Amino acid sequence: MGAGTNATWGIAVLIVFVTSSVGDIVLAAEPQTSASTADEELLFFIVGSRGFDRREILNCGDGRTLFDRDGMWGMRDSDGHEIIAPRYRALGCSRDSTIVAAIDERRQWCAFAADGTPRDPASCRSYYSPVNWMHMRPQELDKDPYESSVLWARARLAFGAGQIDRPPQFESINVNTF
Repeated sequence: MGAGTNATWGIAVLIVFVTSSVGDIVLAAEPQTSASTADEELLFFIVGSRGFDRREILNCGDGRTLFDRDGMWGMRDSDGHEIIAPRYRALGCSRDSTIVAAIDERRQWCAFAADGTPRDPASCRSYYSPVNWMHMRPQELDKDPYESSVLWARARLAFGAGQIDRPPQFESINVNTF
């Protein structure tokens, strides 16, 4: 991680390299100016081995993909067969075959195996982020951590599916730069 200053414009830019839950390299650039606010847009790019393709957000590896039907999300295998029926407001996945689903009845994210069978309910948690960023977190979209993470994940999925033009944003966690 590093910060650089453009003396001509007087703008510092914080650059963060991280990997997403499915192994993509993520580059985040956030303008750092005296006039910046928490609402200032965060620019980010996902750079994979073939360049950025927003549909990669829906790719879980091994041909498994996330899909939506009537606003609910499910998963298909490489042959197009449903592994998980579209009955969840949000899903996430990783290359290690872990699938997480937002279970509204529990108000928790719970893990599923690659074949769609539920894992131990004790492993459920109230918050989920599909990417792990150092000094960054998904933008808060609701005061309730569970609901905020569901809304953010839904926006990310909608962006991956081409339903919206901009991805959900990240916000800085107070980082001191010098």
